[in-house]
Amino acid sequence: MSQLHYQSGFANHFATEAVAGALPVGRNSPQRAPLGLYAEQISGTAFTAPRHSNRRSWLYRIRPAAMHGRFAALPQT
Repeated sequence: MSQLHYQSGFANHFATEAVAGALPVGRNSPQRAPLGLYAEQISGTAFTAPRHSNRRSWLYRIRPAAMHGRFAALPQT
């Protein structure tokens, strides 16, 4: 039987990283994120939803979303 590997997390909150040490330990939005990354939070919940229903994702990016260029549609293939 192969050895199973599980994601760390509790109550369906998971953490994955492409480079070891890229995620901050013990906090979501540190003043300085590891490896010089920018912390951003994306919320997919309505403002009027109860707090226990909130769903969100923390992203740690090389560049902030505000620095990305304009949307450009790709040709259909």
